[in-house]
Amino acid sequence: MEKLTDITQLKQGDRFTHIDADGFNEYEFLCIHPHEPAYILAIDGLTQNAPKLYIDNIVKENSNYYVGTYDSEFVTKKRIELLKERISRLENRL
Repeated sequence: MEKLTDITQLKQGDRFTHIDADGFNEYEFLCIHPHEPAYILAIDGLTQNAPKLYIDNIVKENSNYYVGTYDSEFVTKKRIELLKERISRLENRL
């Protein structure tokens, strides 16, 4: 899996994954939104809805969107990394 840095990395039918400390969600890319080119349409792997996603949020440097074949080990390691960051921020509050 590699970081999604440019929307041109996706073509119709490609799957991409959003990872955060609470879990992950897989999407299937459909297209650039026909009326709002700053957004894409993608099928949500859990709900099968097709939400529009803001491209800038997907490709920004600190986003956690990844393209490529799903790799459970990669996702688990990334979630651990994100949880450690969350713990560190909480400890700094004390």
